[in-house]
Amino acid sequence: MTEGDDIPRTEFNRYGCLLVGCSFMLRLISTGMSQSIGLIIRELIEEFQVGKSEANGIGSFNTGLMLLSGPLAGLVEHKLGIRVTVILGSLIASVGLACCMFVPSFHVLYVTYGVITGFGFSLLSLSSMVPINIYFHERRTLANGLSNIGGGVGTSVFPFVIAWLMEEYGWRGLYLILSGVSLQGVIVGLLLKGNYRNPIKNAHLNKNGGEGERQDEQSILQKIKALYTNKYFVLYGVLSFCVDMVILVPFFMIPIIAAAIGLSSRQQAMIITAAGIASIFLRPAIGIVVDRIKAYTVTVMGISAIILGVSTLGLLYLQNYAAYIVYGCILGTTHGTYLLLKPIVLVDIVGKESYALGLGFFRLFSGTAVITGPPIAGWIMDIRGHFDWLCYYGLAVFTFGGCLLIIFNFFLRRRHIEQEETDYIVVSQVDIADNPANTDISFTTEKTSLKSEKQANTP
Repeated sequence: MTEGDDIPRTEFNRYGCLLVGCSFMLRLISTGMSQSIGLIIRELIEEFQVGKSEANGIGSFNTGLMLLSGPLAGLVEHKLGIRVTVILGSLIASVGLACCMFVPSFHVLYVTYGVITGFGFSLLSLSSMVPINIYFHERRTLANGLSNIGGGVGTSVFPFVIAWLMEEYGWRGLYLILSGVSLQGVIVGLLLKGNYRNPIKNAHLNKNGGEGERQDEQSILQKIKALYTNKYFVLYGVLSFCVDMVILVPFFMIPIIAAAIGLSSRQQAMIITAAGIASIFLRPAIGIVVDRIKAYTVTVMGISAIILGVSTLGLLYLQNYAAYIVYGCILGTTHGTYLLLKPIVLVDIVGKESYALGLGFFRLFSGTAVITGPPIAGWIMDIRGHFDWLCYYGLAVFTFGGCLLIIFNFFLRRRHIEQEETDYIVVSQVDIADNPANTDISFTTEKTSLKSEKQANTP
């Protein structure tokens, strides 16, 4: 628990629902566009006469930079607030997409789409996670599951919209239209309150005489130092890196393997759409279940990674379109579960007050993995000349990372239990010392931050 979590409140109130809706739209824009933009690759290859490897790199560069710029995005949110961050991210992404319309050569896209648009998406993506995970506590996973539907809707809808717009207006006109779509994030930003943390604290502050919100006494540099001296934060980042190395490999493999057995481009797109649809319908259900077994959240992540590995190996044995649709549903469910739970676990490791910075710096691990993983997979395929080794590679890395996450859950649970026991004893002793005549003392398990605040206010 963090400050104010012990105060009963209805999390899905009007403002809580607004946060979920805004997060939904931000994920739809950032995730939907970034995962569907690969449909333009063929047009770019024909326009600029570049190789497939070079053309595919533009998508990986955008996604990788979106993650690697996480620390800067976290600093922006920490200093300027959520409203300014969303508006700024929307404007930057819009400018980057509009500039793509006028590029004279392919390599300029690495700047316009890769750097500028990637950083804009980074601000939007981080802003879609921070308010949800700070505001919600008891229904945090469900709230994330509902907002994550935005990414699934974007992944399912944008491919068809992009294909239609490209036929009508060409790829340059498409980029201009997408620039206008990105501007809708400005409206979302205006709906958000800059002080979204206050609803969590209001009841507790009112109980203490309506005093103003306590200012953060730590400097940003001290908070960053605290992150990297937190062994659980670093270990969680390393373990996530292992899985993220191959998290995009199934999406790269589907077109290659499906084409090898004669499936059309439309059928290949439908496999990805099936993954998005499965993710849309199952994430809220997963959120409800995980909210009831919070102590095993990392274990669920590990199991999802292992299933991803086994199903990736199963690609070697799929021979018809129906089997690939089933695989797409499995991929969407497990891939969506892993991505849904990853930022939620981080809240318990770094705390709500440092979550924006923690999420930003945590993305360094994921960004490095996303940039280095696919080239290694391509190198393996080039050496073998076939995709069988790539399936074995995916099985090995997914399974290894999943098993380590399950083991990590054991140590995380033990740390949580020990911390609760320590806080129970210390806070209860302070209550007894402050209220020796009061026989109706509530023994709570509040965090030591509340205990320190009480000591500071005691004459």
